[in-house]
Amino acid sequence: MSSIEVLAQWVDVTVLGEEPLVDAEFITNLRTHHHICTSEEDEPKYELVVPDLEDRVCFGRDTEEVPHFFYMYESMIIRLGVFLPFSNFEIAVLRHCRIAPTQLHPNSWGFLKIYQFISHALDFPTSLRIFFYLFHMTKPFSGLNNKQQWVSFRAIQGRRVFTLFDESFHDFKNYFFKVQRVEGHHPFFLDENSVPRFPLYWLEASPCEKHGLDDLDEVEAAIMGFLREVWGRAPYLDTKKFLQGSPTFVQTQLEMVKRNSSESYQRVQEAKAKSRARTGSAKVTSSPLPLPPPSSQNLGTSSRTIVVSSSASSQPPPSPRSFLESDKKKRKTLESSSSFEGEAKVDAPAFIRKHIYPHTRIGMDDVSFRNHLTILAQKNVRAVAVCTKFLDIFEKAPLSSMGSTSRVEELEERLLMYHKHEKELKEEVAKLKEERDGLREKGSKLQAQCNMEEGLRKKAQESYSSLFKDLVEVRKDLLNSRIAYVELEDSIAEGTEEAWRIFKEQVGVLAPDLDLSPLDPDKIVIDGAIVSPPRTVSESELKTRGQRIIESPPRPDDAPSSSKAPETSLPTSVGAPLPGPGGVAADLPDSGGDPTTPGGDA
Repeated sequence: MSSIEVLAQWVDVTVLGEEPLVDAEFITNLRTHHHICTSEEDEPKYELVVPDLEDRVCFGRDTEEVPHFFYMYESMIIRLGVFLPFSNFEIAVLRHCRIAPTQLHPNSWGFLKIYQFISHALDFPTSLRIFFYLFHMTKPFSGLNNKQQWVSFRAIQGRRVFTLFDESFHDFKNYFFKVQRVEGHHPFFLDENSVPRFPLYWLEASPCEKHGLDDLDEVEAAIMGFLREVWGRAPYLDTKKFLQGSPTFVQTQLEMVKRNSSESYQRVQEAKAKSRARTGSAKVTSSPLPLPPPSSQNLGTSSRTIVVSSSASSQPPPSPRSFLESDKKKRKTLESSSSFEGEAKVDAPAFIRKHIYPHTRIGMDDVSFRNHLTILAQKNVRAVAVCTKFLDIFEKAPLSSMGSTSRVEELEERLLMYHKHEKELKEEVAKLKEERDGLREKGSKLQAQCNMEEGLRKKAQESYSSLFKDLVEVRKDLLNSRIAYVELEDSIAEGTEEAWRIFKEQVGVLAPDLDLSPLDPDKIVIDGAIVSPPRTVSESELKTRGQRIIESPPRPDDAPSSSKAPETSLPTSVGAPLPGPGGVAADLPDSGGDPTTPGGDA
């Protein structure tokens, strides 16, 4: 039994019927306009492969010699920010549920992303026990044939915290592609022994273990108390707004939440401190600041930024806070050891461009620039000389004189126009997708009608052929019947003539003077007299007689009485012969003259 036949035994036809609509141009545009990895260093390590038309998202490798791969949906990257490599928590969830990445519905990927994002932003450890305390995996069976479709996570009753990413998440099933490693790089989805770290291909889903409040440790219970206090009632946390919202909006919402639930938040920090103190970890600050959310083009969370709790099999990697703190310590050490005239050894501009510019708008007009320099001079005594020098230069040559302000304003206007144009293009793309879906549906209906008409045509053709064959057989039988009837008439006529001949010979011997003409079988009775049957006038004779009448009209009344023909009464049927002497019909003479004049020509 082939692998496709095995899949067909438990995979629903809805999944098997979705063919890929991805081509090389699609892959090129995706990699040109979007990132598939959380860091630029990882981009060259993976390639996206166009699937064949016969491939389905639930298919696996054909043979063991084929390199490992897995499928991803376009919407996972563009809309949800699921980037490569997957975080340790995402790998742990896939392994725990025994499902492939595309086997999980995109809305459930939204639950994974928002849980990780909130945990990271609030400096909470991620935990499988917390996640499966909030969610349970639904049975992925269809109602028609009890076969499996996409797996979803549903909030357990009374424990809802997050909303769905999209109430009607659709138009994703046909846009999938293969993810493979580039030769020379070790992929994240294989371990050191080249064994998959999570299911790469679809498996028959089985129920996952649920967790209750008693299964949570002290830190996890404190985190759940905070989440339920803040978002445990309607309208809940808006998943889509937090994942696609602006950094300012998200930062404001998180700060407000921390202020309104400061006691719950403090209990979480205290539980974390006690837990780390027991395990010998470093002391955690009581009020860590959440990192800014990702931009709209990069919603993914790097594997380095997700902390997996002790429930996961792998060790939790360090959080970005440790990198930031170590960077600050390093910069202080360098500043204290360097002289005022020495060169700066810390790449501060790179740090500013990476962590400050994306989330802060710094005005560079004349007034703002003057204020920036004045504040710097007031806050840092060591920079007074430099700032004062810049102020003197600025007084002599302001930025407006160099045209930089107008240039910045022009660029800002162009940027706004670009964003507006991008929004219009996205709306147009959405409309075109709707039109495409409508045309595709119409095409399916027309194809069905064509198939039905083709079937009717074939049936009509078969019926016509059968009827024609039957008609030919009937005509053959009728022709044979006519031939038999003619043969029978001929034989009867021959028998009658032979009998009449014998009868005349016998009577002629007995009574030679006896007139047997009235007894002839060909005689007929007209007006009580036995006469010969009238001779049928042919069509040519009728035409000839009609032409004679036209060419020889009747003579005038003043003609001599001797030239007039005697009045005779013709039979009612044209061309019928008159009865002759003895009651026998006589044919009209064909003299070529006027039929009203006896004797032929005048």
